Amino acid sequence: MSAIYINKSNAIIDEGSDADYIVVGNDDTVLMGDDSTLVARGSGFLIEALGADDVITVSGNGAAATGGANDIVQLHAAGTLHELANVSAEVTADNAKLTMAGDDTLSAYGAGDNVYAAGLGDAVSIGQNGADATVAERDSVVGLDNGSLFLFDDSTVWASGADFTATIGGHDTLTALGHSIQIYATGDDDTVTTGGNNQAAGDDDVVHMNDGVVNINLHSSVEIFGDNLLVHAFGNDTVSLTGVDDHVALGSFANSITVGQNSDPNAGLDIVQFSYMPFVEPVTVLPQSNVRIAGSNADVTLSGDDKVTLIGFQEQIVDQTGNNQIIIGGNGSVFFGEFNNYVSVAPGDTVTMLANSNLTLFTPGSATNGQYAVHMSMKDALSIDKGMTVYVPVAVGDDLLLNFGSSDILRLASQFSSADDLLAHTTGCLGRTVVQLDSGTDTLTLDTDKATFATYVQEGLVKFR
Repeated sequence: MSAIYINKSNAIIDEGSDADYIVVGNDDTVLMGDDSTLVARGSGFLIEALGADDVITVSGNGAAATGGANDIVQLHAAGTLHELANVSAEVTADNAKLTMAGDDTLSAYGAGDNVYAAGLGDAVSIGQNGADATVAERDSVVGLDNGSLFLFDDSTVWASGADFTATIGGHDTLTALGHSIQIYATGDDDTVTTGGNNQAAGDDDVVHMNDGVVNINLHSSVEIFGDNLLVHAFGNDTVSLTGVDDHVALGSFANSITVGQNSDPNAGLDIVQFSYMPFVEPVTVLPQSNVRIAGSNADVTLSGDDKVTLIGFQEQIVDQTGNNQIIIGGNGSVFFGEFNNYVSVAPGDTVTMLANSNLTLFTPGSATNGQYAVHMSMKDALSIDKGMTVYVPVAVGDDLLLNFGSSDILRLASQFSSADDLLAHTTGCLGRTVVQLDSGTDTLTLDTDKATFATYVQEGLVKFR
């Protein structure tokens, strides 16, 4: 049966069921029954499909059409809408198939709608299906290239493509997979899943967002800017996170993290949490940041003026610029060094050991005679490089200082009035010297014999604070 052709404007056309129509005109109202097709060429169409399995094709009004020139389509049952190139349409439908040909504008309201963008430069606004929509209720946009995506508030959308910009409102759930995707969250309580760019150079996805959740797909490179975020990286990801009060949870291995720039060491704390231990995880802390890193096998690079707390074992800090506050430990008994942590300090650094920890401290390169402040806590084991100043407060409780030598300085916050008074309260045991730090039970054990320690004391290498 051939299609019925109508050339008329400002008309009401009842197409009925099982019919094929071609309508050319402007501002027409078309009513469709079941299993019908319609080609609408013009602008300002109001198309209402009352039955199932209708197929509608619209064209001719321009992608920038607004007001009365925009085509409006209402699908009361599952149907199909095709936009030819350079078309603007507004669709209310559930479980509809919607196609775009390039330079199109489409607004889709409903649940379970599927948009297929076959051209370049399409603009899609979609959603209103609920932030907790089921898989069947979720909207999807496939193949969006060099275009834009907008989510209405309280929506769930899955999208794929490249070089597109996504803007989301509040209480939205967006999955956007591909490369060079820019995501802007303008509201709160959003959840974004992104990535899928295989860490290709120059193809990073970028998220601008506050007060929400970001999930990063496997093998992805993502830059994130925002505050109070929870970020999940699932494996082999490269993540850059800039903001305040952010929390990165690494659920798998082979991730590389850059974090911080929360402006001030006393600003809102960023947290990096490792949950997979056997692999080294590089972490770069941006300048002037306050970051806590928990887990194991982190390889941390500091950028200067940072405050970093590192909790775990087999951690390493590489300090390049100095003036950092480093708090480190939590790796077990002082009598076991297999899970030792390592810190390479720079001028101006302060290192504070958490209780019951192992630490090996290095100076950068071949530097000697540096004045590095290291505060031991309780039941700690510290091995130091040459040319270091170590501060030990009162009431540390059985700490162990290794490799204390003739180029080091030990400053004791103790109750002793003189070198002779201090030496009178030291004992030798198996080639080590135990220093009584106060009149109680707090001691510091050094891996030097008493005679050597006495020489260091007389030479002024052991001082009182």
